[in-house]
Amino acid sequence: MFAMDSPTAPDAGRTDVQLDGTVMGQVFGPEGLGANARVRHTLEPGVSLEVDGGVFHVTNSPEAGDTFDRNGYTGRVGVLLHTPSRHWALGGGLGGGVSNTAGNWGAADIHGMVSGAHELIRPMLSVAFGYSAPFGDQTFTVHYSGEDNESGVATLQLPRNAFLQTSVGLELGPRDRAVLLGASLLRFWLFEDSVLSGPDAGEQQRDDAYFALGIGLRLGLN
Repeated sequence: MFAMDSPTAPDAGRTDVQLDGTVMGQVFGPEGLGANARVRHTLEPGVSLEVDGGVFHVTNSPEAGDTFDRNGYTGRVGVLLHTPSRHWALGGGLGGGVSNTAGNWGAADIHGMVSGAHELIRPMLSVAFGYSAPFGDQTFTVHYSGEDNESGVATLQLPRNAFLQTSVGLELGPRDRAVLLGASLLRFWLFEDSVLSGPDAGEQQRDDAYFALGIGLRLGLN
């Protein structure tokens, strides 16, 4: 989800791969590291297929008693429609993720991208909107500690949500071997509570925001 988006795609009949590393988090909330790999193959001028796979690891220091798996794994397949110049593109995709702790989920997205025209330095802007929902009603528990040495256990779930991701960045170098630098703001609107019991149950907001910084490398394969 946090992969850096560029409208650059390979020539017709060719393939490229993009590798991203990301640091993400929420002020006074979850923090994590992510990695993503994306393969794009252009079927004909203006039409590319893309396949993504990624992993996310929560890095917050665990509370005493927390032993759950802190990794989640994501995947996605999509179609990208781009102009002959490959400075503009529109795309959409279907995907989801799996987590031993939080359960499994599916997602759909649409997104638009634009970049500069320079051969070596191209600013990028992308906006994506999507919907995500868990499969089933799996819950999980975490330990917490608060003010006045208050501690306990909270029960959480993955909620159905809509999301909006806005990203800005730079694409440096030739299009077939470029370095990408970017920052993203990811906003969620929840359709149900994510905390079922614990200190925030019944008082939580139905929106959330995460920030991400990333670096990537894209290489043409043929």
